[in-house]
Amino acid sequence: MSVISTGSSNGLFVKDLDDVLGIGAQINSAGAFVASQGPIIRRVTGNPNGFVSDRGGSLALDVANGTFYINTTTGNALGTSWSVVSRTVAAPSVATGDGFPVSNSVAEGGSYDYTIQANTLRVGSTITLQWQARVTNAGGAGTNLTTRIHLGSGVPPVNPTIFSSGPTDPTAPGWFIGGTTYLVVRSIGAGGTCIGYNDVAGLNTGVVPVSRTIIGSTAINTTVANSLTLTFQWSAADASSVVGEIYSVTVS
Repeated sequence: MSVISTGSSNGLFVKDLDDVLGIGAQINSAGAFVASQGPIIRRVTGNPNGFVSDRGGSLALDVANGTFYINTTTGNALGTSWSVVSRTVAAPSVATGDGFPVSNSVAEGGSYDYTIQANTLRVGSTITLQWQARVTNAGGAGTNLTTRIHLGSGVPPVNPTIFSSGPTDPTAPGWFIGGTTYLVVRSIGAGGTCIGYNDVAGLNTGVVPVSRTIIGSTAINTTVANSLTLTFQWSAADASSVVGEIYSVTVS
């Protein structure tokens, strides 16, 4: 049932919740509806990708999960390919304060964590992480620091490692490490994959080496939420301390 309300809704065209709103249609000479020929807007309660068929440009509004989908089928044809149009993709996340400090422990500890929501990523999506950390106290000679970045759907820092600095002995407070991690999604789904690189710089005894490490094909299940986590680990429990200062993530 559909109605045109001329009362308090000021002419709003209202559809039943289980209906769809068609944007293009074919009518005969008598003005009767013959067939749908254009994109539509529909209500869903889950990801329509792979099983809901609509024409390219159709929109699906997921009222259960707050997700917005667009049908990517080409040629004004029916198809079941849908991609997320999400606020997570549109808005970068920038930490405005220091992360959690890691000190007096040999356990790996997370400083910053960002969650990529389920079904946000599509083929060709990019993930860019810009980060920096600073040693606030070099408490013991020979106490090495390992910096890692993890990406996955488990509990950090159990997730797969996409960057590891290797153990390095900071010489004094103010020693830093930072860089850019860049990933491209190659395939999506439970067996999704991504590839990328890390550009990393670190300051130690006045030398600033810059190096690039390649991230080979890495599994990523895009149907679930994935954490992108910056962690630190000391080789000895002493007064040595490190804290994340910059953590900026863009998913597009």
